Amino acid sequence: MKVQILKPIVNSGKLAPISGEFTAYNENGELTAYRISENYIDILKYRYIHKNVSHPLRSGKDRYFKRVHCLEFENKIVYFLGRFGSDKPIGCHIGLTWFENQRFLWKMGDHWLLQEKNIRYLINLGFLILGIYISFRTSKS
Repeated sequence: MKVQILKPIVNSGKLAPISGEFTAYNENGELTAYRISENYIDILKYRYIHKNVSHPLRSGKDRYFKRVHCLEFENKIVYFLGRFGSDKPIGCHIGLTWFENQRFLWKMGDHWLLQEKNIRYLINLGFLILGIYISFRTSKS
């Protein structure tokens, strides 16, 4: 899944896509100019790739991404992804639609359908509906 990186607008609580060229400090502390084509990340299972560098998003029970409720971008769900698997405030923001958010949570193993208690709930609900159907069929006969 390919997603564009967003930048915060100062003191507004909103995000904007980065357009054209921008400058930022790289991992070595040097100021570098980047093109807009480098502002997309590929989200894979438990990691994302930015500029051909893989950054983990999950290690065991530790999560290196956070949902940010105080920022908004076009009615999308905003996440902050940490770089290099750290909890430091170095990383990037992304905005996801509802469908993209479901795919993202599925890839991170956090989707509600992947939890055992929810799978059991759905199976029990299916058996309940089946039992009600059978009882109505036999009571009409």
